[in-house]
Amino acid sequence: MKVKQELYPLLLKTSKHVEDAKIFCTATGAAIRQAFNNTMKDIKVEDLKLASMIDKTNPDAARWEEILEMFKDESLPVALELLENMPYAIDSFIKEEMMSKPLSDLKPTFL
Repeated sequence: MKVKQELYPLLLKTSKHVEDAKIFCTATGAAIRQAFNNTMKDIKVEDLKLASMIDKTNPDAARWEEILEMFKDESLPVALELLENMPYAIDSFIKEEMMSKPLSDLKPTFL
């Protein structure tokens, strides 16, 4: 309801035209995101206390504890970047390996 009752009326009142309203919303959102990112730089993974949320009965509990311990002193942006980009790095490693691996080394399931 905030959009209908507050945001849209504010844009109607303060915007010169449609494009101005869109640019204003985008710029405001970007400013908020930048402020949020600046705040995240000061927060360490350990500060989130994720380790206390691990279900010890989960079969992956030890993996979670180990990775959280490894990243505990990293800032959130650094930890997120490393974790989010690792799958792409793995794909890159595979692609490089496939460039030199003989086709005869593959074990196709259709044979």
